[in-house]
Amino acid sequence: MLTESCAHVQNAQSVSIDDTYTDLTNLGKIFNIESRSGAVIASMKAHIPVAQQKVAGLITGAGHAMPTAEIALGGGVNIFAA
Repeated sequence: MLTESCAHVQNAQSVSIDDTYTDLTNLGKIFNIESRSGAVIASMKAHIPVAQQKVAGLITGAGHAMPTAEIALGGGVNIFAA
């Protein structure tokens, strides 16, 4: 099961972009493509500041799960977050 999943959220645990990085790292290990998954993670991290500038205060999504973590990472507040 992926770190960030519906079951994960239903257990009242918070999510963050680090969960996605963990999942990509684990998939890299499972499929023996660790350098590739590491490159994907590095690329995602490099794009975060640009995305933060573009979407700050402009997006919303479901109250639980990764959208809330992504909105917070972008500097916004999810109006549906509990």
